[in-house]
Amino acid sequence: MKNKTFYYRFLIVLISIVLYMSFLCPSISSGDSGELAASAHILGIPHPPGYPFYMILGRLFSMIFPGNPALGMNILSSIFAILSLLLVFQILLDFGIKPQIAFIPSILLSIHPLFLQFATITEVYTITSFFFLLELLLLKRDNYLLLSYVVGISFLIHPMLWIIGVYSLYKILKRDYRLIIYSFVGISVILYLPIRSISNPLIDWGNPETLRGVISHILRFEYYREVKVPFTFLIIYKEFLIWLKITLRDTNFLLLLLPFAIKSVKKEYLLLLLAYSLPLALFLHFKPNELNLEANRVFFLPQLILILILSTFALKRIKMKFLPIVGTFILTVFFILGYQERLFQRSWTSFDYIKTILEQTEIDKRSWRPVILSRGDALTFPLLYIEVLTERIKVKVNTPGLRIHTEDTPDYSTYWNEDFSVYDRMLFSKEAHELKPWNFRIRQGRKDILEDELYIKALTRYAVYLYKRGETTLSLSILKEAINVSWLNSHKITVASAYDEIKYYEQSVNIEKEILKKEPDYPGIYHSLYYSHLQMGKIDEAENFLAEGLLIQDDKNLLNDAGAYFAEKGFTNTAFLFFLDGLFKGAPSSGANIRKLIKNEILIENIRD
Repeated sequence: MKNKTFYYRFLIVLISIVLYMSFLCPSISSGDSGELAASAHILGIPHPPGYPFYMILGRLFSMIFPGNPALGMNILSSIFAILSLLLVFQILLDFGIKPQIAFIPSILLSIHPLFLQFATITEVYTITSFFFLLELLLLKRDNYLLLSYVVGISFLIHPMLWIIGVYSLYKILKRDYRLIIYSFVGISVILYLPIRSISNPLIDWGNPETLRGVISHILRFEYYREVKVPFTFLIIYKEFLIWLKITLRDTNFLLLLLPFAIKSVKKEYLLLLLAYSLPLALFLHFKPNELNLEANRVFFLPQLILILILSTFALKRIKMKFLPIVGTFILTVFFILGYQERLFQRSWTSFDYIKTILEQTEIDKRSWRPVILSRGDALTFPLLYIEVLTERIKVKVNTPGLRIHTEDTPDYSTYWNEDFSVYDRMLFSKEAHELKPWNFRIRQGRKDILEDELYIKALTRYAVYLYKRGETTLSLSILKEAINVSWLNSHKITVASAYDEIKYYEQSVNIEKEILKKEPDYPGIYHSLYYSHLQMGKIDEAENFLAEGLLIQDDKNLLNDAGAYFAEKGFTNTAFLFFLDGLFKGAPSSGANIRKLIKNEILIENIRD
């Protein structure tokens, strides 16, 4: 029996190594990858809760490839993914499941889209899965001494582990309250946060130097302050639908197998499954839309793992001669799901992005480091990585919890504003420059919110670049490709803005109307429709969208639009009130428009006098 289980373990390791190394990300990927890799490389403090244990491990693995530390951390993710698969296999063996049956869910998890997505990039979710499964195994074996220590460490791995951690602490205290001392030993890694923060590393999110700062960072208070989703019956109902979509999408037909596990496992597994399902969705309390459906999907990874383990008990009822057929069918279904999410390929999007930025900002004066004003994870985190790695740029960031180079004057920006209004490859500049050759490579990455956001922004800015070079036909074909790969409204509005930039307003309007039909309350959609119709000369339709938007949406840009509209009509007082409201709500141009309005009124009064 031992030789047989060794054989299956060897197969799990071999298959997963081949799989993960074949599609291992060559450097950073989208999302938090750049920030986490940069933070680990300098032993900094990333976004809450800070991930101190992961930072220490990440630093060790980043040293394997000094010129590309993210690659070492990608390998770290793969290692924890493989260890997680082995834990699934072992837990099922401990439940008396035959090794040939336990092998199927272990391999299924390895290719499941939600797991595979994070097994080849720098992220915290495979190490989270490992500690979740390790706690399950230790609970099953009643190893409370080691469990106590693991709970202490896992509390700082990811908040997803807090639920099983609280339950484990209850079991530990019930068995022997003195064992709790080992949890304090494990949680002592928290000292990393104030010790490193005091040294003021470049990435020092939240500056957790004090006890209050550490607690605030660990408990993620920064994020709770930003939550403005009301607790209404309609919102809760929509959150339920979002959770249901996530569950059905990721578990597929495995849910049908759950009834077979009710009498076969300890009730604690069913209680944990209950806690990691709908109650977790209500606790997260995210705005129920398509964007948050994708963004919050990963937080239900423990739910997926529990359903995967529990559904395995149904396979015990299958005759052994049919097991290969059933196993092949199950694995094929989830392999197809992974293929549809474009996970069986390497991710080059962020690598190409940072290479473009370095080429764009490269000049002869090596002592000069251009300052890039940035916001948004998709564009900012890769820039932080190349600043830490190359020291050839400075990234100016001023967001809640993270302030870097705020005293420096920026030379470029990753987004449009009044000061940076000129497209310059992947950045915006203050003045128009000579269009230098751009060796842009069109190769699509994985299906991921931030991955595709970065890819689509690259496509649209390349299209604008081509248009300015006079290559209109190629520019339009690139924008057509961009809209074809856009699957979220946030992606589509980026393409619509690019059409506006090259003055193809009709195409922009078609995209915006599609968004309005699909998601009537999409932020900024009425502003976009008003602007596009105004540029097309369709004044009546533009006025209708302006009026309707002011009634439906609380949009600062619409307030600015309304101010400009009434100023042009000569209703100065009304225009002033709209501009003032827009200024208080952060509309970019409202302050300048108020100054222009006042200056114009003064000139008129002087002429009258």
